[in-house]
Amino acid sequence: MKEKVFIDTNFFIYALTESQDEEDRWKRNIAVRLFEDTIQSRLIIISSQVLNEFYFNLIRKFSFPDSDIMEIIIENIVPITQIQPVTHQTCIKAYSL
Repeated sequence: MKEKVFIDTNFFIYALTESQDEEDRWKRNIAVRLFEDTIQSRLIIISSQVLNEFYFNLIRKFSFPDSDIMEIIIENIVPITQIQPVTHQTCIKAYSL
């Protein structure tokens, strides 16, 4: 059984976008390498909040059209992740941790 790992929003932003900024390109290279290693050896868990934040950031920071963002999510994130809802119980458990 694969070990589970939670991936946060910035990981997807750097791995799935390109920037002219040198530091962002460096972060993208790291994210892509980690991304490739992770999908082969671990079960990726994300929350619905990660998808919402990803969507919001691509609109606000990168001016992506809505349809492009949905295509990126459906083609690149959904097939390799288990998406978990953020529930009241999830919040309580997170606070206790």
